[in-house]
Amino acid sequence: MTVRRTGTGNAETEQTALLGLLAMKALDTYQTPEGMPALKGILGAAACFLAAALLHCDYDVLGLALILALYMTRKDKRAQCIAGAVFSLFEPVAPLAFGLVWFYSGERGSSSKLEQWAFYWFYPVHLSVLAAAVALAFSG
Repeated sequence: MTVRRTGTGNAETEQTALLGLLAMKALDTYQTPEGMPALKGILGAAACFLAAALLHCDYDVLGLALILALYMTRKDKRAQCIAGAVFSLFEPVAPLAFGLVWFYSGERGSSSKLEQWAFYWFYPVHLSVLAAAVALAFSG
């Protein structure tokens, strides 16, 4: 089975995020006294999965599954990293990001003003360099 982004723009990404929020709200709103999702919450999340499939959201239903897997394991970093890595296997390097999360202590590291400015400017500068390289490559 090949899984790929199905959308061509931001609408599909926004739909996936919205359905993820709705599914999380459904699971939180309808719970058993023990704190587990009740049938209404599960049905609400299932409706979001159906909508994701019908709307052809990003990564079809796997995008929504990733959102819910990360949400349901949010209180256990180890389980969250494992779930995130497993549910993102459809992207070749995405599981590697969860290795970084695994080792993150949750505390902000120290950095000098020079490092802060370097990270602040890196993204827009490297995008400008890439845009210039593409313009040169495809010009005349």
